[in-house]
Amino acid sequence: MKYGFEQLRFEPVARTGFFMSLISYDVFLFLDFVRPGFVSRAFSVHIFLVATLIFAVWWSRFNPQGRSKPFRQSLLAAIFAILAGVLTWNLTASLDDLRGLFFVIVFLGVINLFRLVKQV
Repeated sequence: MKYGFEQLRFEPVARTGFFMSLISYDVFLFLDFVRPGFVSRAFSVHIFLVATLIFAVWWSRFNPQGRSKPFRQSLLAAIFAILAGVLTWNLTASLDDLRGLFFVIVFLGVINLFRLVKQV
């Protein structure tokens, strides 16, 4: 990949595309949550999620070495793992005996996902 002029020209486009598609996804998902069917009758909200992922990959290509902040990443992984575990615990009330197993699977799954993304 070329750097220099090409990076100066396309990095703002990738960054703007990422943030605009992310904000659009959040807004349309919120509107569909407030009034079910308001957006989903016309088109799928998840089109913006696909666009967000495409722009995120494109934008990440402009900074290949990345920024390493191990404490912040570990803290974020722990917070998301706890939130996912609590959500799983609350949403699996009807599965009495399997509740703890699902909690552990989701908690460790999120931690392992963060570790996998960190290695790539």
